[in-house]
Amino acid sequence: VDLSVLTAIADPGPSGTLGQLRADIDALDRTADVALELEAPLTMSIPPNVARIATESSTRNVLPTAFADDELISTPATPFDISSALGVDRIDAFANQLTFGEDQLRTAFPSTAVRRDAWLVTAPISAEATIELRDRAVRYMIFPADLYRQTISDELPDTDRFVAIDLGNGTSMPILVIDELGAAFTRRATREILESTNPTEWSIGTISRLRFEQYDAPPSARDAERSRILATPDLTEPDPRLLVELERIAGQTSAIRFSAASELTGVTSTQTVSEELSFPATAGPDLSERLELINLTIVSLASVDSMLADDDPRFPEWQRQLDGFVSTAYEDDEVTAAIDEILAEADVIRNGVIPPDPISFTLTGNEGTIDLNVGNRLDEPITVVLRLASPRLSFPDGDQTITLTPESTQTI
Repeated sequence: VDLSVLTAIADPGPSGTLGQLRADIDALDRTADVALELEAPLTMSIPPNVARIATESSTRNVLPTAFADDELISTPATPFDISSALGVDRIDAFANQLTFGEDQLRTAFPSTAVRRDAWLVTAPISAEATIELRDRAVRYMIFPADLYRQTISDELPDTDRFVAIDLGNGTSMPILVIDELGAAFTRRATREILESTNPTEWSIGTISRLRFEQYDAPPSARDAERSRILATPDLTEPDPRLLVELERIAGQTSAIRFSAASELTGVTSTQTVSEELSFPATAGPDLSERLELINLTIVSLASVDSMLADDDPRFPEWQRQLDGFVSTAYEDDEVTAAIDEILAEADVIRNGVIPPDPISFTLTGNEGTIDLNVGNRLDEPITVVLRLASPRLSFPDGDQTITLTPESTQTI
């Protein structure tokens, strides 16, 4: 029986308070303490932004070393409901945030593998989103028991083998439900267990129970390969006192072994269930109104981008922010306020152009030259298009693209 220890830190999101961020960093420090005590690999879901800030600000400097032999589940840089993103045809925004999040995790923990093999599901997910994740190399999903009951079936499957959920396109997605054994590793549960027994007795009893459950299975399932995801009910870091002893005894028997979650697909059988199982057709909040605002903003910002130098970083950064706003971690009023700030920043560039003052001129023949003064009040060059129109005149040079030098007026 393969055992995989899972822990997750809740993402405070872009609107998280300083207190929430500090609590997450403290949780990451506690997780590092567990990782240092266990030789077995931890499988962790860590918010990329928390990982970045923690490694930059930690005075202990042990985090990258503590997690060197563990693995991280791929996570978007901003909390992202992929079902909602697909509902508004913005899977590209999810993909960008996922890649950015993976890059942040690798930078924070360069010796820790970042993998997509297992995907931790903590909110309802649609069939379409599951297909998308499968196409992006996710091999199976990990479900808390309550979420499985809420979205898949009232009847829990056995938690030591995969259950395959049909995706309606000729493929399926395997699921492992988190095993109830993980509840023993909360601080309170561990303390209560140790009041009546010692870690060795508990570990031997636990291993025996796992093996007898296998022997009690029907003959057709007795030789099935079995695995269990061990996590506390709230996915916080486990108390290591029982785990350390369980790991020690595992090294002395072939009955159990500890494995990273990414390795379970090759050592876990799939069970047969009596009912047809499927993911919900839809999931996640409706983002259609928000997307309309985002799209209008992108069009507006693209016109400003054309005024800037080719290598100017502002438009890519604006675009990345707008991609992030597809995330359901933001409330609608937060998105509106943030977009107003971005548009105000863009308006500073637009308003940097000083258009020509009204002038009077006289042409003494069929051809002539008109001098127009165009200014730039900014401290950077900007590019504009000068377009002239008249019902009585023609302009043989047509539209003119002009780069205005900083803080100056040019005669065109």
